[in-house]
Amino acid sequence: MSKKSVPALARREFLATGSCLSLAASLGGLGLSVVSLDARAATSITFMTPFGYLIGFAPVLWAVTGGHFEKEGLKVDVQGGKGSAQAVQQVLSGQAKFCRTGGVDLMRAVGGQGAPLKAIATVTQASPLFMISNTKKPIDGPNDMKGKTIGITSKGGLAENLLDMMLEDKGIKADTINREVVGNAPGAFALIEQGRIDAYIASMGTVVALEEAKQPIHSWNTDRYAPIPGQVYVAGTETIQKEPALIEAFLRAVNRSMNDLYSGKDLAPVIESFKAFKMRGIEDVKTAEKALRAEMELFAAEGKENLLRNVPARWQKALDLMAKVGLAKPGDASQFYTNAFIDKAKRG
Repeated sequence: MSKKSVPALARREFLATGSCLSLAASLGGLGLSVVSLDARAATSITFMTPFGYLIGFAPVLWAVTGGHFEKEGLKVDVQGGKGSAQAVQQVLSGQAKFCRTGGVDLMRAVGGQGAPLKAIATVTQASPLFMISNTKKPIDGPNDMKGKTIGITSKGGLAENLLDMMLEDKGIKADTINREVVGNAPGAFALIEQGRIDAYIASMGTVVALEEAKQPIHSWNTDRYAPIPGQVYVAGTETIQKEPALIEAFLRAVNRSMNDLYSGKDLAPVIESFKAFKMRGIEDVKTAEKALRAEMELFAAEGKENLLRNVPARWQKALDLMAKVGLAKPGDASQFYTNAFIDKAKRG
């Protein structure tokens, strides 16, 4: 092809590329490292939450608004999911690179359905759910539930699974306890006052809201009787095999975000930054800060030294309880998680 037959734009691109290569060669000859244009470009990925945008998702959200992902060369699009199943499905379909879901949900998906997934970190070490009752008639454990009606968030969901696990662990047949779907909201406490239910299982956010409203609640974490890895970050096995550097970069950013939250800094600006996600319930910053600090207690339930790590004893105990009630097959829980990436990320 003659020089004249090459379009002017193409010639300019060729010459520019040649100039860059010449410059790179010159710098290389001086012993200086060269970063390619592609390497400098941010890597775009999608992260799925299990449900919308909640204060408990702070480690990933602050990694976005606090610039921690950006420092790792990542551009993370956080999508609010509509349930753990959808979040997991997005990873399985390749629409999302990572997601957050419950440890119990992951073990059921992998152990029962053979889903090619693994937990790459545990963000909420303890259960995210609490048993709530009235201080006048407190439900303080499985033995107090005999002959009672317990409210659950959904049929077959985590709340009901944990209820079954707590009961069976104390030798109480799960099918002997009445249960009613009441959702996860402060308003369900009225059903206790009306005598329709005796207690219900809900999230930390609901507990905080009821406490702020000065309601006479008696609450305790379901971990007291059924310890589980509460919420985990999940990746597909293909990503684990082919993109280890991406996983390490993601976890380094989240680890820095988590450390930042525990640094003693003022959390008000952190919460204010979450308005970018149109998050509900953060209009009252003081209440939102109380909710975030409560979530941080769950993040560090196994000690700050184990932030984001998958704690083997917790995973095994959960699997053993799940097997006891027929939610999983007995076995070695290490098949469901890996600490290889978070350990490297923490060293980085």
